[in-house]
Amino acid sequence: MRISPNKRYNTVAFYATIVIALNVVLVAALLKADTIMSFLDKCVNVMSPITWGVVIAFLMNPIMVRVEKVLNKTVFKSKERPKAARAISVICACLVFAGIVVGLIAVVGPELLKSISEIIDNFSSYADTAQQWVVKLFKNNAQVEKALSDYIRKFTTDFSTTLDQLRPMITDILSGAWDFINVLKDLVLGFIVSIYLLFSKETLFAQAKKILIRSEEHT
Repeated sequence: MRISPNKRYNTVAFYATIVIALNVVLVAALLKADTIMSFLDKCVNVMSPITWGVVIAFLMNPIMVRVEKVLNKTVFKSKERPKAARAISVICACLVFAGIVVGLIAVVGPELLKSISEIIDNFSSYADTAQQWVVKLFKNNAQVEKALSDYIRKFTTDFSTTLDQLRPMITDILSGAWDFINVLKDLVLGFIVSIYLLFSKETLFAQAKKILIRSEEHT
């Protein structure tokens, strides 16, 4: 007796197998959540310079395109030299971007440190203002006013003592923290990646287009 395959049952079996496999993967992921999260965190750290590079290249691309057009219309008008024009335009875009970043750091950095220092120095006056506001608000309820005033006074004393102890550490952290170094490292690597992307963006776009065409043909 010949058994003929039933496409409907084959389709149901196929989707049932997929559902079971997904459930198995989900259970395994829940059981190994810490390991998976650690792995994903490492992947994010590894991909961080590439992400920075894509973002920086996207920001520098308009500058590079504008400079390249100007060079092709003026300096290389008689004889086209695309590689030289691209190299000069990428260097100009890098200089402009680096100048903007350095300018922002030079402007924002000192102001941020100044604001934090002012908050720390004027914390006692802020606490006094809060205490006066509590006294006015609960002047008809002496018990609540006394309890809140004592709490604010105690908190101010403890917090001021803690700030005095942490002031040197805060200065060191603001001047150069390990996280900032890691971000700076990713930024530098991303800057290098962005230069590569700008130099070879036409080639990368052509390869991506071929991959899309092949995927459409297979589907």
